[in-house]
Amino acid sequence: MQQSDDIAKKKYQVEDEKEEEKEPEDKTQRKSERKAGKTKKGGEKGDIEVIHEKIKRITRQKNSNDVMFIINCLKNHFVFYNLTENELENIVSKMFYCEVGPNEYIFKQTDPASSYFILERGSLEVIVNEKFVRDLKSGEGFGELALLYNAPRSASVRTTETCYLWGIDRHTFRKAVEEMITKEYEENRKFIEAVRFFNTMTNEQKDAIASVLITQKFSKG
Repeated sequence: MQQSDDIAKKKYQVEDEKEEEKEPEDKTQRKSERKAGKTKKGGEKGDIEVIHEKIKRITRQKNSNDVMFIINCLKNHFVFYNLTENELENIVSKMFYCEVGPNEYIFKQTDPASSYFILERGSLEVIVNEKFVRDLKSGEGFGELALLYNAPRSASVRTTETCYLWGIDRHTFRKAVEEMITKEYEENRKFIEAVRFFNTMTNEQKDAIASVLITQKFSKG
């Protein structure tokens, strides 16, 4: 549905990437970027998905414990708090596993940002203006603003030991959210058509209401 696609894009509008991609200066840099994930087609610009963070992706099939761990972490974060279980599972299914060695920067302050991470094992430290701010432990997420905005990193994150993380890049996240918003709009539209109270409204009015309806979550008790 073209109309629902347009509404989904309006509801989840973020800054478009406008910087031109620069060609690697040498073969070594090209190889490094490929390892970091600069190979997947279907990205936001030039059909290339760029992952700027210094990570080593590892092929790993998620088991039930992995899924539960990631979902519990996402539920505690403001970006994902209002998502349903099905929506959270959809996000989890698109996350990748990665490794970073000890005493290495995953990213530095002012670096371009592209991904959000959840620390599964290991320990990280957050550094701002070359000053230690805090530690990050297992289960904590970081880099969430990269999912929403095309802005440089506001802090540096460095490993203190070998770390294993789950991550998702901005393009994949935004595409998943747009798909969920479109699905939610279509479900809202069907609900409106089934309620007599809305029968006297025009299609345009019904569309407008369907696009702003939200799902409220309440904890038991």
